[in-house]
Amino acid sequence: LGEVFSTLESFATLESEQQAEIFAKTDGQVTAMRVEEGDVVAQGALIAEIGPEDKAIQLATARLKTDNARRELERAQATFARQMISEQDYEKLKSAADVAAMELKEAEWRLANTRILAPFSGKITERKIVVGKTVKPGEHLFTIASYDPLVARVFLPQKDLASIRLGQRALLAPESVPSEK
Repeated sequence: LGEVFSTLESFATLESEQQAEIFAKTDGQVTAMRVEEGDVVAQGALIAEIGPEDKAIQLATARLKTDNARRELERAQATFARQMISEQDYEKLKSAADVAAMELKEAEWRLANTRILAPFSGKITERKIVVGKTVKPGEHLFTIASYDPLVARVFLPQKDLASIRLGQRALLAPESVPSEK
């Protein structure tokens, strides 16, 4: 006697295991488009740019403010140590230096986010922007999907689940050519 086989049939759609929508994190005009729908990109690849000019100016301004606030605080530390300024004035200068440092970090972040990068390797499945379009934070720019591996989500009746085991062999046949497995 030979082996006895039982089969279950179901329909499934092959889909990417990993897919993400890419949104703008900063505002500005799209100045460069590096990919089109269907292009395959590596993780970290530059896929678009938002005009960085105003963000670079904001960063330079934030650096100047931070340097000035730091110098004022250093001068105040010396005069505060000799009790020539009040603790309240010293704390105001310290707070101003902290705020300037945070504004600098924000300006660096805004400039860095003018470069739109692929979060993982995959295929650009949707492009929602064109060069010249002004985008706002939260605006959908691209969709990217990784098709390695593909996943088949198979739905079976609950009564058949007891006969399924991890590692069991499965055959897939495309609807267009059912003879190919």
